[in-house]
Amino acid sequence: VRMCVKAVYEYGADLTFEFCRRLNDGTEEKLAVASHRVVWTSAAADGRRVAQPLDSRITNALTGSAGKGTTISVA
Repeated sequence: VRMCVKAVYEYGADLTFEFCRRLNDGTEEKLAVASHRVVWTSAAADGRRVAQPLDSRITNALTGSAGKGTTISVA
């Protein structure tokens, strides 16, 4: 699976995915593609989900500012 960041916004991001399988000769066969819009949220006092600005660690990871292969953990 390959994930590509298409856009990063204040409250989320657009991602694309390519699902492939490696063939015996070393080439890849694309099986499917998908897109996903991510929205960062938190719970309001009444339980509703409210969009929040992306954590800077996530923004940095998505834009490459954190370095390739960076693992992030947000509590």
